[in-house]
Amino acid sequence: MIGLKTFLRCIDSTGALIVECITVLGKDSFSHARAGDKIVCVVKKVKPASAGSNNLVKKGEVCHGIVLRTKQTTRARANGMRVQFNDNAVALINKNNGEPLGQRYLRNSNIIAKEVQRRFPKIAAVTDKRI
Repeated sequence: MIGLKTFLRCIDSTGALIVECITVLGKDSFSHARAGDKIVCVVKKVKPASAGSNNLVKKGEVCHGIVLRTKQTTRARANGMRVQFNDNAVALINKNNGEPLGQRYLRNSNIIAKEVQRRFPKIAAVTDKRI
């Protein structure tokens, strides 16, 4: 479960490495985000500016994102299975239309929850691994 001040790993190609959750969208202010929920986050760490790297976001920028996976065990699915991942991960999206900002996911980081695939097919289209 992702709450206020939770640090998440950004796994898309926007240039952000670490983001911090500041609020959960679509729920009351005391609830926590799970896989597939929208959040508002602040970029805390970005890739270093080197030759050839073009970061789409800057440090301190406020962005919207989709939670792709969480360390906390998810709610039970219809078949009774519960899923737990090794880290908390997010993909940044456009504030206005919900389109993903990154064009691809980082290598070895493209595993996302099935709940995200159902709710956001454009986010799931850039990866082929779904659990």
